[in-house]
Amino acid sequence: MRRLNLEDYTETVRDADSGADVELLYPVKDSMIEVLLSKELGLSAREALERDVLARRIKDCSDGTILIEEGDYKKLVAAIDIITGWGRTDIEFLKRIIEAPEVEVGEVKPKEEGNEIPSR
Repeated sequence: MRRLNLEDYTETVRDADSGADVELLYPVKDSMIEVLLSKELGLSAREALERDVLARRIKDCSDGTILIEEGDYKKLVAAIDIITGWGRTDIEFLKRIIEAPEVEVGEVKPKEEGNEIPSR
């Protein structure tokens, strides 16, 4: 499994009109959903519907990170490789996908009878 950081971040860019530096919020969740379902990918209806399951998980995630299966991760990486037009403000977003850490997830054992902590 891979852990993706879904927290928004800010990028400093130069305003073309004033020449001043301005901070822009980069909406990570929305951007990740757009990548998964981009028209540039030429998805079939079935593939779009399958990816929508992950897109909804990303949208509904409330704690800032999400664990995704390796197959979904590969789809996300393949998508950013197909989509063109990335710029300087996208670098952090792309790194979060490419450098997403692998996480070992073990099976959770059910409590055995008799091992519960007695309530007081």
